[in-house]
Amino acid sequence: MSQPRKTLEGICKAIESKSIHAMENFLDSNEQIVAILNDGTVLENYDEFVDFIAEWFEDKDWSITHDLVIVEESPEMAYGVAECEYFDKDEEGKPYTATVFANMTLRLVNDRWLLVLFQQTELIDDEE
Repeated sequence: MSQPRKTLEGICKAIESKSIHAMENFLDSNEQIVAILNDGTVLENYDEFVDFIAEWFEDKDWSITHDLVIVEESPEMAYGVAECEYFDKDEEGKPYTATVFANMTLRLVNDRWLLVLFQQTELIDDEE
């Protein structure tokens, strides 16, 4: 298994287990990271991203599964796309499910594959 694929799988597992410490293994406070969330919010640096992740992981109502469907890599960059099933409760406590695609871009920095771009996009079901 390639190191970028292993890193992408590790990021997915960190999110699924809501482990901020595991997630930090794929980040570096000295490197740029950008995150684009489902609602269009853009997080432009390490501190904003870690704060978002910490708050998101504190919420016990949701869970998520990842299926890594695309991995492309070059010697210094890689990206992966995961199809995710997101399970949560709305404001009234009613359960719902959403299909989300997570796009993750990695860059090789000092022999470590780091997450530099994270983007979530919800699949819209036209049949609803």
